[in-house]
Amino acid sequence: MRFPDYSSFAKEYSQTRPSYPSELFSYLASLLDRRTLAWDCATGNGQAALELARYFERVIATDISAEQLRHSVPHPRITYRVAQAEQSGLDGQSVDLLTVATALHWFDLDRFYSEACRVVRSGGVLAVWTYHVGYVEPPFNEAVERFYRDVVSPYFAPGARLVDDRYEGITLPGDAVDAGEYFASASWNLGRKRCQEPLFTTRVRSTEHMSHSIS
Repeated sequence: MRFPDYSSFAKEYSQTRPSYPSELFSYLASLLDRRTLAWDCATGNGQAALELARYFERVIATDISAEQLRHSVPHPRITYRVAQAEQSGLDGQSVDLLTVATALHWFDLDRFYSEACRVVRSGGVLAVWTYHVGYVEPPFNEAVERFYRDVVSPYFAPGARLVDDRYEGITLPGDAVDAGEYFASASWNLGRKRCQEPLFTTRVRSTEHMSHSIS
């Protein structure tokens, strides 16, 4: 599957990309007895990497787009690198937590899983999540759902179907950990009215004990 190139609007991407719930990162950090290195794969502009830096001594944030990384926010504990998800260049058994925020659906899954098993230490965690179309209150909800379903959805790349399924059909390597469900909201200023709307639902499927190979 071809990973889309967001380089041409990386600046706009950095200004409008949703952030992720802080509770999610706190939970992921709590699963580990060591927090030396986190790898945020397909980091984009580093939204997830910045949250990870609150908990880990080092964060390596990779993306295939140098332009995306150019618009990331510098942080003393984050190293940004251009690298493919399937070929990270990281040392074997070196990663405590591997995160993929709203990007797994673009990967070559078999190759990425092999790379994850190579770099994540025994007892480490792989966590992937995605958000979906926003939930808004009536009467706008029907219009938003119809616009997504009937107008724009037919033009999406095939990988977007995995997002529609909330990643439920994806099988991850390792032992499943029940990570629950997370929510976030955004505040939009529409003229003189400020609206607070639920923005996305995040579901996490994380795994541990990643040292075995994929059959």
